[in-house]
Amino acid sequence: SNVLFRWDAVTDPLGLRGYRISAAGVKPLLVKGTSAAAAFGTVRGKKVTVVAVDKAGNTGLAGTVRVSR
Repeated sequence: SNVLFRWDAVTDPLGLRGYRISAAGVKPLLVKGTSAAAAFGTVRGKKVTVVAVDKAGNTGLAGTVRVSR
């Protein structure tokens, strides 16, 4: 089964490249929208972080959640 992650869009999307989703031992994923799915077995017991990335590579404040169960 999958885990669905959702977050609010940045308030100023000018120059936004996307949102980077990352977890230890998992290849980071860059998405354009405000949601992403991951296989439960891949992220179980890990902290998953989402951060906005602009075209220059700068990042905003990160949001983190631990996947359990």
